[in-house]
Amino acid sequence: MRKLALLPAALALLVAGTPLDRARPAAAQGGGGYVLVKRDAFLYAAPDASSEKVRDPWHRRHQVRLGPWWVMRRRGVRDGWVELRTIPTFRATSHCYPTVAGLGDLDLTLYARQDALAQVTTAPVTHRFDDGSSVRLTAGVGVTRRGGARYDAIVPGATIRLRMREGELGTSYGGARTFPTSRNAVGLLAPGGRLDFDEGRLTAESGSRRERSSSAVSFSVADTRSRGGGGPARALLAVETTGRRGRIDATVRAPCAEVSGQIDGRDVSRERPPRAIHTLDEHHGTRVRAGALLYWPDGSRAGRAASDTALDGRISTSGMRRCFQHRLRVGSGGSADETLALCVDATNVL
Repeated sequence: MRKLALLPAALALLVAGTPLDRARPAAAQGGGGYVLVKRDAFLYAAPDASSEKVRDPWHRRHQVRLGPWWVMRRRGVRDGWVELRTIPTFRATSHCYPTVAGLGDLDLTLYARQDALAQVTTAPVTHRFDDGSSVRLTAGVGVTRRGGARYDAIVPGATIRLRMREGELGTSYGGARTFPTSRNAVGLLAPGGRLDFDEGRLTAESGSRRERSSSAVSFSVADTRSRGGGGPARALLAVETTGRRGRIDATVRAPCAEVSGQIDGRDVSRERPPRAIHTLDEHHGTRVRAGALLYWPDGSRAGRAASDTALDGRISTSGMRRCFQHRLRVGSGGSADETLALCVDATNVL
C-alpha cells in the first residue's frame, strides 16, 4: 500500500386526500431544536403504542461506527410522547450523526417515547487540563452516563470517556458546526487505538481479528451491492503528531471532536484509505412526485414527499392510492418492524 504523509484528499472523507385524523397531542410543550433519537427505539405514526411503527434494522449494529442515534427535529412533548419531524434538508456538516435512513427525501411527522431521546451537548464544549491535554466537542454530541459525572461521548468511529460539567448537557441543540478537516495529519488512528488525556481517554472502534493480528489496517468501504446491503465505511480519525515511536503527544481530530493527549506511536496508521465509491441505502423503487401527500394505511396524513423520491417494498392498492411497505435499509429483511407503510395517490406515482 502507498504510504501516507499529508493526505488532505483522503482525509476529506472525514468529513396532505381525506385523512381520518388521529388524536394528536394538543399544545405540546418543549418544541424546537434537534434531538438524538435512539436507533433501537420505535418511531410511531401517532402517540399511540398500537399505531404503525418502525425502527432501524441495524439497531444492534455499528453503534460506534455510525453512532447509536438518529438526528430528528423536535416539535413538542406531551404526556410522555415526543412529536418529531424528519429532516429532508439534512446537512451532514451541521450534525454529528445521520438522520433516519430511508426517509431523507420525506417530510413526515413521527412520534417516540420521551425516554428514547439521548442526552446531548447543547453548545460547544472545551475542557483544558494542567498537563496540556484537552477535549473539544461540538454541540450535538450524544453521551451515555457511566456513573456520577462520568460519561461516554460517542462520535462516529470513537468513544470518549470523560467527565461532563453542570450545564453542558440537555436533550436538544440548535445545530452543530463541525470542525474543519485536518490539514496537518500524518496518519489515521488505527482500529482499537487509544489516546489518553488527563481525566479520560478516546478509543477508536475496534478492528477485526485479522486487523489486530496484521500490520495492515483496513479502512475499506463496504460494497453495498452485496446481499444484505453491505455496511458503512470505518470512520477516519486524523492524527496530528511529530513523534513516531513510544508514547507520543498527539491530537486526534474528527468532525465533532478534537482530543489532545498521549498515544502509542504504533496506533498511528500511515496506510492510505480507499475512496468511497458506493452509496448506502440508495432506494431504487417506485418514483413519487415531489410535493405528493403521503398517508398512513388508515387514511390519516403522514406528510409529503419533499422531492422526487423512491418508495420501495411490497406494493398494495387502497382505493385510489398505492401503499408501499417502505424499507428503511436497502437489503433489510423487510419484517414489520423494519418497514414503514406509506400510501400515495396513484396520480402522484411517476
